[in-house]
Amino acid sequence: MVNIPKDQEERFEDWIKKEDLGVVLIIGSPNIVLLKNYYLRAAGIKTINKLFTKFLKGQNYDGCIGRVVHNIEDLPNSLDDLEDLMDNRFFSTYKGITSKMFFRVYPTLIGLEPSLEDTIDVMQKLIEVGNEHRIKIELDNFSHQMINQSFSESMVKDWFCRLTLGALTAVVEANKLSRANLPGNSDIIMEIQRCTRLYELEDKITGILYNAIDKQDIQSSKTLVKNMKFIVENHYMDNLKLKDLSQVLNYNSAYLGKVFKAEVGESFSVYLDKYRVEMSKKYLSQGYKVYQVAEKVGYSYVDYFHTKFKKYAGMSPLEYRKLES
Repeated sequence: MVNIPKDQEERFEDWIKKEDLGVVLIIGSPNIVLLKNYYLRAAGIKTINKLFTKFLKGQNYDGCIGRVVHNIEDLPNSLDDLEDLMDNRFFSTYKGITSKMFFRVYPTLIGLEPSLEDTIDVMQKLIEVGNEHRIKIELDNFSHQMINQSFSESMVKDWFCRLTLGALTAVVEANKLSRANLPGNSDIIMEIQRCTRLYELEDKITGILYNAIDKQDIQSSKTLVKNMKFIVENHYMDNLKLKDLSQVLNYNSAYLGKVFKAEVGESFSVYLDKYRVEMSKKYLSQGYKVYQVAEKVGYSYVDYFHTKFKKYAGMSPLEYRKLES
């Protein structure tokens, strides 16, 4: 089953015969062709796409290949397959004429629904710290969650539009950037709506968000401190030291300490301890034992954790847990 430009339909059947691709069953929109078995394999599908590209001289086309038809009784099932594949071809990992083998299989995520607000918040932070690798991962996770909830193509595009515009707006407002340096909202929406495949859409949005990173002053003290805070949020449970951050951020540890204190008003070690104490409160509220919480937030010794907690929380961990319960 394939959609081709209307002006090419008249010569389509002759071309199929000439190339010995199979037998044309229906001419129209869409066109249905009974292909020879070779074209059901991956190599054959790539070959037929090359032939279609040559035949149409670069014009757009789109289609799907269904299951094998051994006899006339198999045809209805194959047509049912085609209808389903055509309806969902946006989710294929192959452009042009595709088949079931090119549809990515996502594991089922029980009870995990996409959160637009949370993802916008994550994307804002990732743009601000210039973490391109994590941006790609989070976009893919967002797609996975939407597919898991059986989002249609139009819903996926709508949510990605809202995600992209929301993240850019948040970055601009938080960092007082000029919106003029970034693509306009209508341009972004048009680019997303033009995408015919999900992977193409993800690549487009990735490029837009990477561009937002480039427009920031990544070397500024404010951005550097945001990077440091981001590392704390994701690695507070590790034996985190300034020297570790210096290796990641390519700055001298003494310089990082100086910049952090100037921006935040307290030393990095104090900030880290306070953050760990705040995280430990959440674990204590969930019923974890004190020694378990100490390990979870990065303290090797319970007594040391006890001292830090009492210093910044004004009470012992056990007192806090009793108070919360």
